[in-house]
Amino acid sequence: MSKKQLLAQPSDASVIGRVTASAFRDDPFNSWLFQGDSLRSYLFELYAQYVYIPAGICHLATADASTDNVVGATMWIRSEDRRNLGLWPMLKLALRVLLTRGPSLLIRLMRVDAAMQRYHPKQPHLYLYTIGVLDSARGTGKGKLLLNDVLNDCDENSVPAYLESSNPANHDYYASFGFKTLEVIYPLKNSPPLELMWREPLKG
Repeated sequence: MSKKQLLAQPSDASVIGRVTASAFRDDPFNSWLFQGDSLRSYLFELYAQYVYIPAGICHLATADASTDNVVGATMWIRSEDRRNLGLWPMLKLALRVLLTRGPSLLIRLMRVDAAMQRYHPKQPHLYLYTIGVLDSARGTGKGKLLLNDVLNDCDENSVPAYLESSNPANHDYYASFGFKTLEVIYPLKNSPPLELMWREPLKG
């Protein structure tokens, strides 16, 4: 992938978790799923630390070139490199959920994850797990830069991209980058929808 954006390092897992959780604070699906910022931040940090930084592609956006203040982050992974969180981090997450929210939320998380896995495309692609920009950076083009950097490489290498949009308000935004709706699903009967979106690489 190109180097226009700052490539995250292992020490950046916590800031990815914090920025992403803040960006998803008003997201309908994530608000229903996690019911709190602290657990959402912890889960995103674990996935950044154990999956997306070591095996995927994580980019950071700073407020400007003269500062290290991170205002945006993405987590991507190639479909052939996708993997589970791992036993130890899963145990850490399960313990945190049980102690703070109880078994019902842990069961909900497991059921939602299983549903998303069932619908995940089998065709090789680049998977966008999360993209998030802080409120202070909205409207500055940081999200667009983060997306374009990777999508341009997808076009150059003829790689499709896939995401699950958890907020219906983001449909037009993703569509403007070439993503099209595959299906809208409800992972659980009482859950908000997830829009499964696919982008074919653009031909020059």
